[in-house]
Amino acid sequence: MDKMNKKIKKVNFHFDNDDIFEGFSDGTKWNGFDNIHVTEATFVMILDSWATERDICISELIQTDWFDLGCDLPLSTEYKIDGEFLFDLDGFVTNIYNGLTDKELKDLYKIQEYMLSEIFYVEEDIDSFEDIDENDNMYNSLIKAISILENK
Repeated sequence: MDKMNKKIKKVNFHFDNDDIFEGFSDGTKWNGFDNIHVTEATFVMILDSWATERDICISELIQTDWFDLGCDLPLSTEYKIDGEFLFDLDGFVTNIYNGLTDKELKDLYKIQEYMLSEIFYVEEDIDSFEDIDENDNMYNSLIKAISILENK
């Protein structure tokens, strides 16, 4: 199927840092990473973020990361949003950020409440962190809470 005929949906995504950006996805992947398309305004925000991380200006970033390598900026003619062509981030290390559902958020609050109760137990029962090995019940409870968090 030609990409022009595929539907794209609005998504939030990130690279390998904390910044979350808004873009569009057609659901395809490259090498395990989500193929993302962004507006010019979002592309400029991404460039600014990358330039800031490297302590250089955007024009220097564009020169070194695209033009010096003989590449053009990744403007695509495959998708348009509000009459504007999108920038194609296919091949970049991007992942869709789904956030938490209401159920996951409620579960997280339950886990947080459980962990806080265990912390209060630790504060009441242990004089110092060196004593932690002697309190197996407390230690096992914290391990259980951590494993619950890891499975979320």
